[in-house]
Order: sequence, then structure tokens, then C-alpha cells
Amino acid sequence: MQYKGAVFFDYDGTLTDENAGIGMPTEATRRAIRELRKNGYLAVLATGRGLPYIYDTGIEFDGMSTSNGTYGVVAGEVVFDHPIEEDAMVRLTARMDELGVNYGIDNPEICLTPDTEERRFLTWINTFDIKPSSFRSIAPGEKVKGYKLCALFESYDQIEQLRAEFGEEFEFACQRVFKYADVNIRAYNKATGVRAICEHFGLNRENTYAFGDGSNDYDMLKCVGHGIAMGHHAEELESCAEFITKTVSEEGIEWGLKHYGLI
Repeated sequence: MQYKGAVFFDYDGTLTDENAGIGMPTEATRRAIRELRKNGYLAVLATGRGLPYIYDTGIEFDGMSTSNGTYGVVAGEVVFDHPIEEDAMVRLTARMDELGVNYGIDNPEICLTPDTEERRFLTWINTFDIKPSSFRSIAPGEKVKGYKLCALFESYDQIEQLRAEFGEEFEFACQRVFKYADVNIRAYNKATGVRAICEHFGLNRENTYAFGDGSNDYDMLKCVGHGIAMGHHAEELESCAEFITKTVSEEGIEWGLKHYGLI
């Protein structure tokens, strides 16, 4: 099938908004994406979430770029797979342990964390409606394979310390509304996932669109033909968004798709 183009959707803060009590995409959002697909466009989820904590949203996506562009699937086929190197993971997590920064580690099979009962971990998964069964505790001495980390910190000074020590290897993108940071190896981000999926389907850049709200969406909005920031968005997106749509509670996805004549 020849597609007209593709639209990439961030998850948290874009399809949903925990602050507004919207834990799942609204009916208007689901309807708009169904119409988008009927009109010949691919609908792709491009999320910082790991595969085990992407749940049934009521939306049929044509593909998924997960863990900020490090693991991607289309129709059950893995189209890119970029885990963090073992040595880098060991050094980073050891330093986070020393600094008292907790973390979750994305893995496509099951995600991992030092302690599934730790306070900050429980606050994080409860805030974002993540099921506890998506994670297990890391076993003593276990060599962990991971694609992205979520750093759960108490003070921004801790993140600045990690940036100072690991900034050449990793990117630390702080969340807009909660004290956690997405931690990705610098070679990969949401833009690399978008490019891989566009190449898989043979799509031209000018026919690609992306919706996002957070700092980890910057590269994605910049690399597509048309970057769209949600009504509530990180300041960084002001410089790369072509259009600012409405908030999640104001049906910003539907509004944005209509603005571009995609539905």
C-alpha cells in the first residue's frame, strides 16, 4: 500500500494528560486517528515508554517507536534495536546508585528497577498509570540489558552532576511535570526512530507530522516536515514547532489534524 504520509504521536502529555486526569486517549482522539488512517496516513506511536508499559489505548497504530527511538516494531516485526552498551550501563547505574538517584530501565520483554517497592519508583508508576507487573527488581550481580533509563531524582543538582560526568555519552531530558529524566545514549533519540520508520515505508519528509509536548520530543518535531506542539508543552519546543495545537483536554490531536487537513 502506498501511504500519503505519516503522523507520529508522543504518548504522555500528548495522547494523555495525567495532570488533567486523562489517563487514556479520549474518544475524540481515537476517532480522529481512525479517520486519519482511513485517509491513507500511517499512525505511529513515538514514545519514551518502554514496550512493556504501552497498554491498549483503543488506537490501532501502524508502528511503534519506543524507548525514545531505540526499539521499534511494525506489524510485529522489529525494525530497529539499539540497546545501551553493557559497560556504559554498568558505569551509569553505579554512579546513579552512589548519588541516590533511583531509576527504571526499559527492556522490550520486562523493565527493571533496583527495588519495586521504593518510594520514588511507586510514585512514578502511580503518576503515569504504569502497571507494577511491567517491572521486576534487578537481581544481585545481574547484567542488565536496557534501551533507556528513567532517572528518578530528588534534586536537579543530581541530574546536573550526571550530565557533567556522562553528558558526552548520554542525554538527560527532564520531564515537564515530574522529577524524572529520560536518559538515552546520545546516538539515538525519537528522531532516529522516526527516520527508521519513514525509511521502512519509503516516506518523504514533507509528508510527515509529529505531535509532542516534552523536551524529549524536540528532535522528533524538528526532523519531521511539520512539528506540532501540544497546548501545554516544554519551552524547548517553541523553537522547533511549526504549529501549537490545543491541550489534551481541549482535544488538541483532533484540532491539529484538522488544521493540516489530514482529517
